[in-house]
Amino acid sequence: MPGSHGVRITALPQASTNGSSPSTIFDFYPVESPDDGDEVIEERGVQVFLEPDIVPYLEDKVLDAEIGEREVRFLVEDQGSAP
Repeated sequence: MPGSHGVRITALPQASTNGSSPSTIFDFYPVESPDDGDEVIEERGVQVFLEPDIVPYLEDKVLDAEIGEREVRFLVEDQGSAP
């Protein structure tokens, strides 16, 4: 089991308000440990815990973080468009 603390990514389904199909919004929040079944990714000492249902959506994506004075902004991009 990896060390403690990380960022957990889950999916929040959103109903459509414009007649198109529903979309999915990802929720990022700090946690002390992964939930059972989470996929654990560790890079440069940072752990990310992925809810099992979202793993297929993120397999071809790159996760990046921009650290500001008062916030951390996460970016999820296609691998081909990432810097």
